[in-house]
Amino acid sequence: MPRLLLFNPNTDAALTARLVAIARRQLPDWAVRGMTAPRGARYIASPKALRMAGMVAMDCLAGLDLAGCDAVLLACFGDPALDALRRALSAPVFGMAESGFAACAAPGGRFAVVTGGADWPPLIRDLADRTGYGRSLADVRAIPHFGRAAQADPHGTLGALAAEALIAIERTGAERILLGGTGLAGFRDALAARLAVPVHCSLTETLRAVVSHMAARG
Repeated sequence: MPRLLLFNPNTDAALTARLVAIARRQLPDWAVRGMTAPRGARYIASPKALRMAGMVAMDCLAGLDLAGCDAVLLACFGDPALDALRRALSAPVFGMAESGFAACAAPGGRFAVVTGGADWPPLIRDLADRTGYGRSLADVRAIPHFGRAAQADPHGTLGALAAEALIAIERTGAERILLGGTGLAGFRDALAARLAVPVHCSLTETLRAVVSHMAARG
């Protein structure tokens, strides 16, 4: 049975448990283990917190014995220290932003990201530019709900997501919507029912990337 380490750079252990539960449902043939950052932000929602998350991720994972681990999932949409982790670790590392961007850009056309937290849009645009997806990214919209707050008010979160997604579709002609962030995992199906374009979940796309990588390795 292949083994996946899901590392949550946020310090919210309850969020880690929720993400691990989702991953286990979607990857029933995998052994999924969760690990929570011991310090940093409870939920990463600022440039400073993102930088700290990268340093903490390196501290926690670079010296870890990953023998027998088939993949590492970095559970933060900002992909903190992703390139450095890939250089440092023996196991392949998958980022949520990179995986989400790739899935949405693959069919062609343009996509929009809807995320939680007012500081995220410029960070996501910069990340898309740096990873070669800038031309495919039509828009980035943010709702005020993020982290545990998004889960605590699912009705309000869903309404806000739908409103921002519709703005992106109407103003930019975005052909797909990407839900960016760990706090928004689980909202894909309900949001897709309200929109006329496909909706992608960044966590789900990362899990798919993990499986595809393993299949390619044979």
